Amino acid sequence: MQPSSSLANAFAAHYRTLVAFAARRMKSAEAAADLVHDAFVKVASLPGTAEVRQPRAFFVRVIENLMIDRFRESRASAHARIDVTPLDDDNDAFADLAIDPVDPSQLAEAMQTARALESAVNALPARCREVFVLRKVHGLSHEAIAERLQISKNMVEKHLRRALLGLVEFDRGAHGDDIPPAHD
Repeated sequence: MQPSSSLANAFAAHYRTLVAFAARRMKSAEAAADLVHDAFVKVASLPGTAEVRQPRAFFVRVIENLMIDRFRESRASAHARIDVTPLDDDNDAFADLAIDPVDPSQLAEAMQTARALESAVNALPARCREVFVLRKVHGLSHEAIAERLQISKNMVEKHLRRALLGLVEFDRGAHGDDIPPAHD
């Protein structure tokens, strides 16, 4: 269920074009870059991506769909209202909420996935890993990362792209796929 090497290479080759495309429709270039990364992650989880004949057009369509989804989510959350009912001994506002117990198999699977992700991140080159963690874990902007690490914003984007491709390659190796790794 991993993207083909050619699809990963196409992503790397068209990365700047895809970010520029998304940036024209979004509030910031940083949000556009995040959306493009999310699009690749989404594509990486799709079955049958080896059959994509026009990868750039495919990525553009995935990006457009993600933009539509995010727009809908933002509209829905803007209109959401929370009804706050005061709690007292006779009125437990949460009494009708069902609490689902955690399924042990789902918990074990989630822990295994977390360990695999941690291993994948740790397998990244040091600077690439540092940029990835600052962006995805600590939520720093591309500009803040560039300033903190004394590198250009373009290098931040390159490290993030390399990290994403590295994580996909690590996942391929973990699942024993016989797909050659993608390179920058």
